Amino acid sequence: MIMAKTIVTILAYLILFLLDFLNVFNTKDKKRFQYTFFFIFLPLY
Repeated sequence: MIMAKTIVTILAYLILFLLDFLNVFNTKDKKRFQYTFFFIFLPLY
């Protein structure tokens, strides 16, 4: 049960990461991408 929740959480983070990654190429806003990258992977460690 805990493993399933972890997988769902990681998938949600990956989806948000991909959406923001695509948004970076549209807006060329590198700084926002770095902060998003930091906040996405901080809870994983």
